[in-house]
Amino acid sequence: MRGIALEPAIGHFSYRKVPRLEQRLKSYLVTVHLIFVQSLMVDYPESGARRVEWMPMRAAAGEVANGELGRIIGRLEHHPLYDGDAA
Repeated sequence: MRGIALEPAIGHFSYRKVPRLEQRLKSYLVTVHLIFVQSLMVDYPESGARRVEWMPMRAAAGEVANGELGRIIGRLEHHPLYDGDAA
């Protein structure tokens, strides 16, 4: 996906994992931004491991594995740029 990250950030979430080719658990802090999507890419670095799917925000909030990220997505309904899941 190509687009423009909008400011300010809408939230942060953290997670921990053992990166490939390493043996130590690492912690990550992710800053979440809304993106103004300009185009979708067919081929991208993680295309074999991830899929892109458009869905209503409530459904997306329940689909993500990270609960903190799910809560951020769930709050987007009240964001001033929310357009009612218009296609």
